[in-house]
Amino acid sequence: TASIEDWVADNELNFNQDKNADTQIPVPYRLTVKANKAINWYDKYIYSWDIDDVKLTGEWPGTKLLWDKEEGDYYVYYHEFDSSVIGTTINYIINKGEGGKDNQTIDLSVVLDGTEKTVVIESNDVKVTD
Repeated sequence: TASIEDWVADNELNFNQDKNADTQIPVPYRLTVKANKAINWYDKYIYSWDIDDVKLTGEWPGTKLLWDKEEGDYYVYYHEFDSSVIGTTINYIINKGEGGKDNQTIDLSVVLDGTEKTVVIESNDVKVTD
């Protein structure tokens, strides 16, 4: 088990276990987006809605994804949803913020069930992994 010294607050004041500790706390309402570096989208946005068509990330194009890190051939971003959506199905589109259908993914959906969710974008090829 981790000791109290292993815990740190990040700049959002969310408490996560230090990367040097053995275990990390999952963020059940986080959606991670890994975008291939070859995609020519400077900014990436998430537009999402629930089954009742309630907009979860505002009007189109949605909310700008937050930068996380560079990982091999990918840039990694994320969005943390309000904890009230845990256990529900959300629909979402990752987009460039401007332009037409060539600058967005297809409609995707995911259940935020407490496990880490990741979407990988390879040009027009989109796959979701758990």
